[in-house]
Amino acid sequence: MDDSEYCKRHNIDMTPLYHDEERITRVAKHIMEHHEQHVHPQGKDTYTALFAVDSIPILGKYYDAFQKLNKTVPEEKRLKIAAIFSYQANEDMDDGADEHSQELLERCIKDYNAMYGTAFGIDTFDPYRKDIAKRLKQKVLPQVDILIVVNMFLTGFDAKPLNTLYLDKNLVWHSLVQAYSRTNRIDKVTKQFGQIVTYRNIKQWQDDALTLFSGDGDPNEYLLEDYAYYLNQWMNQTVILRKVTPDVEAAGQLQSEDEIRMFIMAFRALAKTLATLKTFLKFDWSDLGAVMDENEYEGFKSWYLYYKDQTVNPNPKVPVPVDVDFDIELVRTDRINVVYILNLLKNAKTHTKTEEEKQQDVDLILREIERSDNESLRLKKEVMRQFILTRFYDLPENADVMEAFNQFEKEQMQADMEEFAFDNQIDYKIVSDLVSAYTFSGNVSEDNIRERLMAYPLGLLKMTKLTKNVKRFIQDTYKKYKAEGETE
Repeated sequence: MDDSEYCKRHNIDMTPLYHDEERITRVAKHIMEHHEQHVHPQGKDTYTALFAVDSIPILGKYYDAFQKLNKTVPEEKRLKIAAIFSYQANEDMDDGADEHSQELLERCIKDYNAMYGTAFGIDTFDPYRKDIAKRLKQKVLPQVDILIVVNMFLTGFDAKPLNTLYLDKNLVWHSLVQAYSRTNRIDKVTKQFGQIVTYRNIKQWQDDALTLFSGDGDPNEYLLEDYAYYLNQWMNQTVILRKVTPDVEAAGQLQSEDEIRMFIMAFRALAKTLATLKTFLKFDWSDLGAVMDENEYEGFKSWYLYYKDQTVNPNPKVPVPVDVDFDIELVRTDRINVVYILNLLKNAKTHTKTEEEKQQDVDLILREIERSDNESLRLKKEVMRQFILTRFYDLPENADVMEAFNQFEKEQMQADMEEFAFDNQIDYKIVSDLVSAYTFSGNVSEDNIRERLMAYPLGLLKMTKLTKNVKRFIQDTYKKYKAEGETE
């Protein structure tokens, strides 16, 4: 019944069905349930989306459906929904509409102002449009998660952070190709393609348009393969990975540079396939688990990240190749972060648990730290480990775990600076002052460091080496101890 050509031949009007209130609610709910999967399929990057509908009244119905659904979820999970469309002053009200287009637009702008702290109105429509564009491009934050449109933004708008187009309207020929093209600006390794999620059967129009505009080529050349294809690719790539290292334990015992290079390349290919699989609505780890389940994948990932860490280690424990791109953004999720671990510790401290249960919790937390792909946590890994092993058990029953960790971290930072000053035979105050200045300004020059070291009678080569060592220590210390979410 949703074949448009069939309906046309048999004079069947599908419009009432497409515009049915219950269907609109179901589509909106489906989008909200799966939106995270589309815009945050893999890694830490999050993208934006357009939702194109067929008329202004239907835009209003979808807008209200999203607003209603947003109220049913926790605030931190609510989507930032915006809407924009052009209207004619003094226009007649469309059939089926509950309000004039201008009134609807005014309401959408009012909600937008409340959401972002802006002050737009009908008389500042163009600045409103430009602000939306900046938020879709993530040039201004917070971003717009989903922008509902009728025709605007479907042509001539390019934004690399836009990766998904939801469709509940019929598109043909040039308009279809133009709309699809909004999502295909390749951005990072986490965005290798755009995604089209359509709630109408437009496959034939899609194939016709892509064939025409590709010079009568194969339309499938411009589209991803189906889910089964990438599932089979996952199976084959798992076999290749296991030829390099049969299990997680073996992955941590690689010794030669060639072995490690082969592991990196094999796992990277697997991670890329997983990123593609996760964009499909039918994705389920149980489909992949026949050859490798999620826990084993995470185990391999922890060694992949370990080898990545060794590339920046002045004294690497293994001979990691420097000519391989880790594509680290593919595997980062930031799910296991510092706050997450501290909350686990807080829960582990409850007095209702036995000592054995508390120890099991702590062992689990240490394993979580090991497998984390959060850069901030990985830098703090040893500090958190020492906190758990040397301080956590001695805390009073009602102690504030987060406050205790912050205090421990300050002590460790001071100890690190004292040790560095002693090893390099310079005054601790010089190191402390330089670290404080860098923390405040985010910048330190070698000239400033050299000026603070002038009291030491060093030759040119020794002074240059010490200056570089001090600068590296300052930057590494800041990265290690900075608050999570703080940027350099």
